[in-house]
Order: sequence, then C-alpha cells, then structure tokens
Amino acid sequence: PGVLRPAEQFYSTKCRVYPQAVGYSWRFTDNKFVLDPTDDEGNIDMYCYGGGDALSNAVFKTLLSFMRVGTELTRINEPPIGAGGCNVSARENLEKREVVFTLCRDVVVGEELFLDYGLDYDRSNYAPR
Repeated sequence: PGVLRPAEQFYSTKCRVYPQAVGYSWRFTDNKFVLDPTDDEGNIDMYCYGGGDALSNAVFKTLLSFMRVGTELTRINEPPIGAGGCNVSARENLEKREVVFTLCRDVVVGEELFLDYGLDYDRSNYAPR
C-alpha cells in the first residue's frame, strides 16, 4: 500500500525532513519509484490517503476518504535470527508498479508476518545482536 512517488523526489524531499519514512516505503528494484504509505510527516497511520502534502491529504481524508488504503502490510518485519524464516514473499510488477504479497505457508491468527527485505536494504540502524 502507498502512494506511488518518483524515488528521487521522495528521497530528496520528504526523507530529508522525515527520515523515518524510508523505513516504511517500498523501493522498486529499478530504483525509479517508491510506494510511500506514510502521512505528510513521514509516519504510519491506520490508512494511507494518497496525498503528498497537507492540503491534498486533507482532501483525501474528507472528500475522497473512500479511497483510503489500509497500511497493515507496511508492518511486515524481517525475521529475527532463529525465528524460522519468512512466511511472506513479495513479487513486483514493474509495468503496473504494484507489489503482490503472498503467504509462503499457512499462518495462524496472531502470528507475525516476516518478509526478507533483500540484499540492498539498509540495515545500518539495526541494533547489534
């Protein structure tokens, strides 16, 4: 889920002011676009409304609120060491600029979902183990 944004614009504007937005975004493998599920201050809310600034966010939250998208998938973490691996996989369609998430196995209600973020993900902020 998220708003499709040109990667260069996203990283040079929003992420300079709100660096936490990077951790919630999905960068496509061609590095041209990202899916940005954050609000106008780079935080995650229950829904992504589609705006790029305070004014358009206000429009999406009021007049176009039916277009909101849940942000649950932005909360999928990488598995900690020893957790048993991933239970979610992701497949990109670069032409449609969409990401399809699929369960790799059955999961039980309340079980945390884990996804491998890939080799290019910046893990420099991770706490030492």
